[in-house]
Amino acid sequence: MAAVGTSLTPRRGARSPSGRRSLLPDGYTLRRKMYEGSRTRVYRAIRDEDGAPVVIKMTRGRSPSSVELSRLRREHALLARLRSEHIVRALALEESPVGLALVLEDFGGASLRRVLEDGPLPVDRWIDTALQVARGLAVVHAQQIIHADIKPDNVIANAATGRTALGLRRGDLA
Repeated sequence: MAAVGTSLTPRRGARSPSGRRSLLPDGYTLRRKMYEGSRTRVYRAIRDEDGAPVVIKMTRGRSPSSVELSRLRREHALLARLRSEHIVRALALEESPVGLALVLEDFGGASLRRVLEDGPLPVDRWIDTALQVARGLAVVHAQQIIHADIKPDNVIANAATGRTALGLRRGDLA
């Protein structure tokens, strides 16, 4: 997996399970779209070389601006500095057919907002979740960074494993 420099060369793109060309970088197979916002799209995918599940965050448009590309580069650099099981790990920054793709670990979690749609957490699970979020924030704060948007959408939880990690976006940090 090659990390991206400053030049962008259009790439053919991976194929989706249906065989159609994908916007994802080569070497990844699309599983499903998770989120689409005004600036970004987030996908669940499989890394072809080892079958590892990943989350891929990309700019939304086909011709991202230099500002949008810089945001993804900064987010990748920031996440690479924050090494903790309580922070979602950045695995790579890859070229895609439409710009850059930030490849993140996928530990099988869902946003805490989605988890809470099924009802309140038991007290012991709630306390454990809160402690893991606090540990993640301690790592962020130790780097002199303030997470400016703590909310259930930015907390990723896996009920089966009990792991909880903070998702970070460059815009959430001050």
